[in-house]
Amino acid sequence: MSVNTPQQESDERDANLCEGFVTPDLNSNVPVCEEGGDDVEGLEHDGHGSHIGSVKEKVTINVEAEKTISLGRTLGVEEIEDFAPDVQEVLRTEGNSGKADLVRGLRIRHEVSFIMIQETQFVDMGLVDVALFWGRGEFCFEWVPSAGRSGGLLSIWDPKVFSMAGVTKLRNRLLVSGSIKGCGSVNHLLNVYAPHNIVAKRVLWDAIGDLIGEGVGLWTVAGDFNAVRSECERRNSIYNASEANEFNDFLDAKNLQEYSLKGRRFTFVAGDKLSRIDRIFVNWEFFMTWPNAEYIALAREGFANVVRNAVCEDVFDGEPDLVLLRKFKKLKRVIASWIEQCKQKEDGEKQILQKELTILDEVMEERQITEVEVWVLEETKRRLREIESCHQRDLKQKA
Repeated sequence: MSVNTPQQESDERDANLCEGFVTPDLNSNVPVCEEGGDDVEGLEHDGHGSHIGSVKEKVTINVEAEKTISLGRTLGVEEIEDFAPDVQEVLRTEGNSGKADLVRGLRIRHEVSFIMIQETQFVDMGLVDVALFWGRGEFCFEWVPSAGRSGGLLSIWDPKVFSMAGVTKLRNRLLVSGSIKGCGSVNHLLNVYAPHNIVAKRVLWDAIGDLIGEGVGLWTVAGDFNAVRSECERRNSIYNASEANEFNDFLDAKNLQEYSLKGRRFTFVAGDKLSRIDRIFVNWEFFMTWPNAEYIALAREGFANVVRNAVCEDVFDGEPDLVLLRKFKKLKRVIASWIEQCKQKEDGEKQILQKELTILDEVMEERQITEVEVWVLEETKRRLREIESCHQRDLKQKA
């Protein structure tokens, strides 16, 4: 999706992956507010002025690499010290390279200056190289950790375009406030990942409303809301009218506006399920300041690009029929490889989710689980159901 304002604005999003905004010098001594109630736990990294290759990140990776090498030495791996650089590189990139490549490519291609990412699934940013998501050049970021494999927020921006003045971190929202160069008004950019539970959503709407208050300044509220506003915004999935009404009431109460969506009707796709749960809202002052801003859902990158790249990246010589045959052969090979990669990723995710489910089951036998753990449990079960549903559809197609 993109919100394009007159100062080189655009933003993008892939499925439920990321929000990217172009918003038009990072200040030192920036105030950080981590409010009570649902405080974010374990935020050791301050995030202020965090540029490419921070010292803390490198030290953490080196420590982890030393532990890995020590374990290998204990297990009898010969000359493992020679592989220290390779171990460090794997720790730096493992788990986020595919997603990072996508985000980085979109940012560069559309000249994005402010990115909001949801469902990072990062509990600790110590081993995450944020530069992989941004690319070359100076950047700054703030983050909120995930609860296990659920949630997690990351906002990254260009300090030459946006100057941060303050940040508020809470479990399902990350608020970065500051100013756009050339714009005298205060800008508030709220990154949101809403839980699936309707009661938890109700609590979140109230909390966001308290954050916005009277709506002074320019407000952008964007992310994965896990809610739609009308029945036409869902296809092949259950529509909850009560949930939609509460969502609309919240938006009306805080006077949040939405530009007309261009490019695509839906912003989230999972198999044959389509919905518009990923959105960008602005307050009336923002809307009046940039009435001609554009709100665009970009084309999804996936199988279509696999096919396109497989056909276009090589030059085939010979008779037309032989050229076509060679293209089909390569296409078959590339698609088979792509399917295998997707299957491996899905199997790996399923194993991790099942392990987390087992751990939570054991915890429930010992004590009452917390609200965060309840949310993690629901998210884990939901994702497992999605994976199983996709697997069943594949089996039907093969049959």
